[in-house]
Amino acid sequence: MRKPFALVIEDNRDTAALFSIVLDLIGFETQIIYDGKTALARLEFSAPDLVLLDLHLADSIGGEYVLHRIRSDERLKDVNVIVVTAFSNLAKDLGEEADLILFKPISVDQLSDLVARFRPDEDTLQTVEFDSLTGLYNATYYKNRLLYNIERTKRMEDYLYAAMCLEFTEFKALADRHGQSFMDQLLIEGARRVSACLRPSDTVAYFGENQFFIILEGIKQADGPLVVAERLKEQLTDFPGLGKGKTVEVSLGIVLGNPKFDQADELLKTLVAAKDKARTSGGLHYESFGVDLSKSENEVADKVEVEKDK
Repeated sequence: MRKPFALVIEDNRDTAALFSIVLDLIGFETQIIYDGKTALARLEFSAPDLVLLDLHLADSIGGEYVLHRIRSDERLKDVNVIVVTAFSNLAKDLGEEADLILFKPISVDQLSDLVARFRPDEDTLQTVEFDSLTGLYNATYYKNRLLYNIERTKRMEDYLYAAMCLEFTEFKALADRHGQSFMDQLLIEGARRVSACLRPSDTVAYFGENQFFIILEGIKQADGPLVVAERLKEQLTDFPGLGKGKTVEVSLGIVLGNPKFDQADELLKTLVAAKDKARTSGGLHYESFGVDLSKSENEVADKVEVEKDK
């Protein structure tokens, strides 16, 4: 059975990767194109089942022109087109040319709408599921995404990713002190802060039991997870309402992707072991398997500042 084909035309590489991940999960074969000229050339000999189109492309051929060309071509006029834009005024002029309009920054709710509307086979493909409290992906999605990265590492020699597990420790004591409703709000705020430390193409999920799981996809350097760990350290040390000088203790495990892993559960077991080892140290601490932690805190902190300035 032929997989449906989706063409992602988006000049922001992180956003393009995010859409490719979601479309891949629901059964599409995807191709990413970063400019209008190449997109038009591709459409000359291809009729995708779905086009995801950024209106504001970097080259001289804008997304609006690409959309008009699609709709004026008898061969392409019935192709489903999802338009992506940060400018609501541009979307108003599209009329019925777009089947769905998504507004940047892309939210979880918008991705849910995309999946619900365009999954090609409702009998065999499952909707991407999200945790009802935090709005993050759930364990099922995370494991599927982890397996995708495991398989990609085996196929691509230079592909690198990292998995992370972050846990709010002493959570029960905090819940007893502040109440479950307060702790739910803390988790929601924690989810927001964790997500803010990541790229759109990374994956973050909530498994329950105060644990967040992250995949840093397509990283360039093995010490990249340490930069993210320091960002998390900055973001998760102080929450309002806990009381003066009170912080939430967090432990963090990191596992660098390795071709030796065959199954998602195998890597998750190693990841949880790294997190548990970090937890025994107390406070905000991270422990890693496969990542060099010999750098001093100052070296890593300096790199965090450099990354912020980019």
